[in-house]
Amino acid sequence: MRMNFDPIIHHFSHEHPLKRMNLQDQTTKTVTCSGCEFEASGWVYGCNTCNYFLHKPCSKMPEILNHPFDPDHTLLLFPNPVYPGGAFICDACREIGTGFSYHCTECQIDLHNLCAFLPTSVNHSSHHHTLDLWSGSPYKNEEFLCDICQDPGSKQWLYRCNSCQFDAHMSCALVDIQFQHTSKVQKRERQQLGKP
Repeated sequence: MRMNFDPIIHHFSHEHPLKRMNLQDQTTKTVTCSGCEFEASGWVYGCNTCNYFLHKPCSKMPEILNHPFDPDHTLLLFPNPVYPGGAFICDACREIGTGFSYHCTECQIDLHNLCAFLPTSVNHSSHHHTLDLWSGSPYKNEEFLCDICQDPGSKQWLYRCNSCQFDAHMSCALVDIQFQHTSKVQKRERQQLGKP
């Protein structure tokens, strides 16, 4: 079996070379990706000396990004938040982040590296039309009620069918896609390990 990524990379976010490693061989501790801040498992890039790890997709994030949310500027990828407190609030999901972020200094826009690459439209089993990504609520008070989970949302991006006024939290709308993606990744990992 041929690995489809380099054994060693030099990433702008870390001073040491990052080596390809399989975390399934290291079961003693939980490892977090320094880019997206989610748990890392399977094949990653890492520096054991510094306890610094990156998922392969996080290691491939472009350093400069043109994004429809800020069409007049480019967003720059920062390995750490640009603010003195060491954290930022993502303009898409409104969650706090301390890992990689796309930032526009002029507009003070901050996006988690994963939020910056959300699909612009999705299909969800709970609605018969395609849901489009909106960078804010269409309502005056900037709040909405998610038609999937029935919980409110406020000042965050959402998926919406405008013709039906069907609104959904990003996380609710992406559940079907995340399940499909997770299933594909798990299947691929089983195949790499020679398991059915």
